Amino acid sequence: MTKSCLLTIGLLLIAATIFAQGQPGRNPPPYSFTRTPLTLMTSYYDYMIGSYHNTPLLVHPTGGYIMTYHGAISNTSLRRVFYARVNAAGELIGNDYLDDIGPNREGYPALAIDPVSGAVLYAWHEDFDADEALEIRFVADMFGAGFPGSFNSYQTVVDNPITITSPAGNTANNQFLWPSLVIGTSPVPGKRRVYLLSRDVGYDDPASCSNVYLAYADFNSDDLQPGNLLTWTYRSVPLLDTWFHDPLIHRSVSLAITCDDAGNVYLCGNRYTYTIADNMPVAEPDLNIFVCANYGAGDWQDLHFNSDLPSWNPNSAPADTTGYFKTEDGQPFSDSALKWKKYNSSHFNISLDNEGRIHIPALWNYYDGVIYHVYDNRELQYLKEAIFDPATQQLRIKDVYPQKDPGDDYNSCYQPWDTVAPWGVEDGWTETNDGYIPNMQKNWNYGIWDEEGHPGDMMFRCNNLRITKANDHGMMAMVWQSSLRARYYHVYDDPAYADYQNAPEIMISVSPDNGNSWSEPISLNRVETPEMAGMMPLWVYAADQVIYTGEVDGHATGKLGLMFFNDCDWIAVVLPPQIYLSNLGGQVMFAELQITFPLPSAGEDPVDVPMPPCLSRNYPNPFRESTTLHLNLPRSEPISLNIYNLRGQLVKTLYHGYAAKGETQFEWDGTDGNGASVASGIYFVRLQRAGRSETMKLMRVK
Repeated sequence: MTKSCLLTIGLLLIAATIFAQGQPGRNPPPYSFTRTPLTLMTSYYDYMIGSYHNTPLLVHPTGGYIMTYHGAISNTSLRRVFYARVNAAGELIGNDYLDDIGPNREGYPALAIDPVSGAVLYAWHEDFDADEALEIRFVADMFGAGFPGSFNSYQTVVDNPITITSPAGNTANNQFLWPSLVIGTSPVPGKRRVYLLSRDVGYDDPASCSNVYLAYADFNSDDLQPGNLLTWTYRSVPLLDTWFHDPLIHRSVSLAITCDDAGNVYLCGNRYTYTIADNMPVAEPDLNIFVCANYGAGDWQDLHFNSDLPSWNPNSAPADTTGYFKTEDGQPFSDSALKWKKYNSSHFNISLDNEGRIHIPALWNYYDGVIYHVYDNRELQYLKEAIFDPATQQLRIKDVYPQKDPGDDYNSCYQPWDTVAPWGVEDGWTETNDGYIPNMQKNWNYGIWDEEGHPGDMMFRCNNLRITKANDHGMMAMVWQSSLRARYYHVYDDPAYADYQNAPEIMISVSPDNGNSWSEPISLNRVETPEMAGMMPLWVYAADQVIYTGEVDGHATGKLGLMFFNDCDWIAVVLPPQIYLSNLGGQVMFAELQITFPLPSAGEDPVDVPMPPCLSRNYPNPFRESTTLHLNLPRSEPISLNIYNLRGQLVKTLYHGYAAKGETQFEWDGTDGNGASVASGIYFVRLQRAGRSETMKLMRVK
């Protein structure tokens, strides 16, 4: 693989202590275990033990927790779905197969709890019938007397393959898997509405993970009694249907779901966009917000934002003001070319706070504006969150860990080589045999230290970010994983980290104030945490909320439940390519912490992200015969779309009239208003709408 430079082989051999310079000493909140790690089962399925986009561990209204997970009881057995119940005393009082009609291959379960009856609703995918496609199954547990196991009738909600009919085209072989569940209010008096969101795995084309399928049903307690089946309504998202049929551009979309009490459904997340022909990144907004009013039955509103945050190029050495980060031909990047951009964030959930805002956790990676430098700057990835306010339709991005100093009035967000005043100046350099390297704090927010452990896609497969909703006191928690110190030992041969060579870490940051400020992270690992001795925790999930327990010296305290996998291999053996000779398995675990939350603090100001332009791109550019212009309008409205030459003269009016909300495409065939072919050169397309205008440059070559 050709790298875009950045680090030479010599620099890769620098001791990890150099990379660690400038790392702030952690000051995590105090905590204690209220339930030491409890084994639920021994399993030989050692990857992502719950839902991709839900948290499969919920606080139950009667106290304690209900959870769901998948596992395999032996190396040769099928992966099955389980449920478990831990009561308020931390005792395991129920743990069994969720579907007792197997054995079928099952996986990736999600759950939701009815806030009125306390019934528990489950969804998972399963090889249930005779065709090759998997189905999504559903069942409700009435949870009588606080004990699980009172199931109503099992039903297939998504009977794959599914045909999607849309103006963009029809597809007959869609396979929707990986379900999420949320419960909200219903327009039907006396009922609640459950939403089940599934994702397209691409039945004919496994690379086509670009669509979702929404099902919803209304219910009350009587509807969940044994023998009853819910009646489901199905929706797709028109813009996603259009993207799915784009012959030139592929968009790999990751969306999680939540809903509010006003009947709004939100699908929020991110997308990676690249050309189908040559697999090159396409510059377009990459943070997605889809909003559907009227309890999921209304029109979809499509809001999209760029995740880009500005950065700069640190000097190469104390007396060398050329930029340290360079292009393939050795030229320093300009400051304006370097940014932080969301990347490697495909497994996450979203949550609501008490102010009605939606929180979306993600990793931000160092980026040169053209090519993602994930292969060169593997350790320049930092945890942040995007916060969307539905009331203002404003999106803000906030550091979670590490955080920019509150006194830093120069940088928009955390810059790893500028962590102490004076701001806008490098923190220093370390001299090596290969020259100087700026001192900077690195991170490795993955449970596995070795990026070659799953060749080519470890960071895609092994990112895992979870956030709780705010409880009544505004308390929240964010959970992720790190193996940075293990990486110091294995990659940089630093003996100072020998104790951490087999120590993946669970990281927990907490907020006392609806995510307005976040604490330094707690680290749970086998070296520093006696309760975790001998463990290698992976695939961690936080409970859906923190349980408030009172105050200590003015600080709120709360309990946080955790579900994780104690892996004996420290690798996901079941993932392709299956290059490992044996699978030692591990244990599905539950634990609970009591945490003393910090007091609210001002923290650094979040970065406001403007709405992106509606005139987003054209492809191809440069073009020879024709080019396609892409518009994404926030509402249906009258527009004018005109082509101009370098002198500002009108060449052609492509469109003048009413345009529909969402993405619309217009083709320019390189002709003027009289139908004559225009010469090679620079042209401009101008969009005029509602008192606003946007202009984009085009280039024709013959």
